[in-house]
Amino acid sequence: MKKVILATALIVGGSVFAQNQTENETATIPENRTVTVYLYTGGLPAQIGVYFEAAANVFDNQIFWHGNIAYAGFTYEAGGAEVDMTGYVSELGTTNFLSKTHAWKGLYYSNSLSNGKFKYDEDGANAEYQYWSFFAPEFGYKLMLGPIAVVPYIGTMWKIEVKGKGGIDNKNVDNWESRLGIRLGYSF
Repeated sequence: MKKVILATALIVGGSVFAQNQTENETATIPENRTVTVYLYTGGLPAQIGVYFEAAANVFDNQIFWHGNIAYAGFTYEAGGAEVDMTGYVSELGTTNFLSKTHAWKGLYYSNSLSNGKFKYDEDGANAEYQYWSFFAPEFGYKLMLGPIAVVPYIGTMWKIEVKGKGGIDNKNVDNWESRLGIRLGYSF
């Protein structure tokens, strides 16, 4: 567990200072922001939501941060029974573009702090499932077509699950989830 915490601290710490520039570099860092509507279907849970990106200066370094709020759902399966649960997913993290000259587009990696909460409330039965994740690395490519952003991405997530309620047992849900999707957005 100590190794996982140390590795996470190094990744997050590295992402804060990864966008450092020297005087000789001519990176074009715009003042704009990107709002993206996206559909994410890989892994658990399936999501549709809004993704926001912006740039900020932190300790004289350019940092690209992102936030996400989404409607989400998944099917909980245990002992031959299936329960369709719906809820939300929220994320906040940093994005690091690998090209210094096109800092707002191109190949990138990111990590997010994520929280998801899902409920089932039908037929007199109440159930709840919730998780937190501080390790959700993602790799992708941000293609800018004028003000339109097209962002295919792939990643993974390690979930720390909160004890379920109403018969939900976290042993029936995998802690590691794959992430695969595409975002379509507009920069302004």
